[in-house]
Amino acid sequence: MEIIITIIKKMRSFVPLKLKTMHNTCMCLLHFLLFRVNPFLINLFYFISISLLGSLALSLMNPRVPSEKPSFIDTLYLSVSASTVSGLATVEMEVLSNAQLVVLTLLMLFGGEVFVSMLSLPFNTTKHKQRKHDQNRVADSLESGNPNPPDKDLKLSSMKHLFYVVVGYHASVVAVGAFSIALYVTRVAGAREVLARKGLRASTFSASVAISSFANAGLIPTNENMGILRSDSGLLLMVVPLVLLGNTLFPLFLKLEIWVLKRVTGRPEFDYMLGRHDEIRFRHLLPNGEYGLLTVGVLGIIVAQLVLFCAMDWRSDGLAGLSPYRKIVVSLFQGVNSRHAGESAVDFSVVSAAVLALCIAAMYLPAYTSFLPLGTKQGKQKKGRLIEFFHLSQIAYIIVFVILVCIIERNKMRDDPVNFSFLNVLFEVVSAYGNVGFSVSYSCARRLNTGGACVDKAYGFSGWWSDAGMLIIIFVMLFGRLKRFTMHGGKSWRLR
Repeated sequence: MEIIITIIKKMRSFVPLKLKTMHNTCMCLLHFLLFRVNPFLINLFYFISISLLGSLALSLMNPRVPSEKPSFIDTLYLSVSASTVSGLATVEMEVLSNAQLVVLTLLMLFGGEVFVSMLSLPFNTTKHKQRKHDQNRVADSLESGNPNPPDKDLKLSSMKHLFYVVVGYHASVVAVGAFSIALYVTRVAGAREVLARKGLRASTFSASVAISSFANAGLIPTNENMGILRSDSGLLLMVVPLVLLGNTLFPLFLKLEIWVLKRVTGRPEFDYMLGRHDEIRFRHLLPNGEYGLLTVGVLGIIVAQLVLFCAMDWRSDGLAGLSPYRKIVVSLFQGVNSRHAGESAVDFSVVSAAVLALCIAAMYLPAYTSFLPLGTKQGKQKKGRLIEFFHLSQIAYIIVFVILVCIIERNKMRDDPVNFSFLNVLFEVVSAYGNVGFSVSYSCARRLNTGGACVDKAYGFSGWWSDAGMLIIIFVMLFGRLKRFTMHGGKSWRLR
């Protein structure tokens, strides 16, 4: 009995020591993750992880058409495209089962800009609390007076409130969008017949379109994307605000929501968000003077594309059979989607070269591009950032990617120069880099060398590339999703 009592006493003294060691280890790991790991690496790990999990899930599930089960490279491509909200596909969407469509919808949800930025808020809040804790320990050791000024507590509370604001914004916009789309496709006979003919569930279609539009992902469950529904002007006009609210105009409407909450509740946290946004370090909260410039830039680019599209393609095959009103709606829809959303209601293979060139420029521009930007103080760049090592500009990266694709696909560009034209390759690369999803379709009828079997497929141009070419586009989509970490590249180059 005495031996047992002795063992129990030793265990009692050992367990607290073990727990304390585990606690210290966890705190060291948390401190390392918060203050030592580059945010680029955290984001890269996040997107690679969900892409691989999504690819595994898609591979394990049976498609709707068993004979057309996607290969590993196709599932990886599709998963990366959905998680990086790039909107490109190498398989026909109607081949996928309802379960696979749900997986893609979840990937688009988890990869959307608003959702990812929302995840950063608890991370930044924990980082701020840990920094305060470290400061308190130092202050206690120096026997200082009050190490926690009230302003610090207000900052922490504001960061917590901002998280709930963004969660509410995300959930409410997606929920209203999905409900509106579901109401439309179940009430309007034409849209209802399209879904029935294609064997798509209204609930899955509505949720997928709403999340895809808000996340600016561009993946729609139909083979023709939104082209099969281009006559449904009401549906296209429902999608337009979802696209804007989830990307280019997100900062404006986020500020509007905070302003309304401030007026309704009177809480100081909302006043802190509006007045001292730079201390919260949430990149979607902009300086007050930039919201108007951002709005003007977004609307200006949309109007320019609308005017050019109507001027150049009013009588083209892309708008054939539509009334003047529907042509304007489709042109507006394409102009809005060119800024990273990538949903298409026309076949870009029949669109004029001038419109394609303007689309390339619009896809290249970052979401928050504004004309005549206000001069803002830029903090000193941190030395040793891994992503800044290459010191290339954004255009230089695109040139490198295009050259690599042209080298890999040189035989196809030689044997099939119409489909594999340089403009089509450039369009595909810029679309992947901008995480847009526009693609020029491949047509067997445009082949100059008609030898060999060829069957038209309803997926993107890169679906006709070799595996090596598709791997390049996979890398481009990942790189493009993280391009905000390279925006200050190219500073070491001086052109005279």
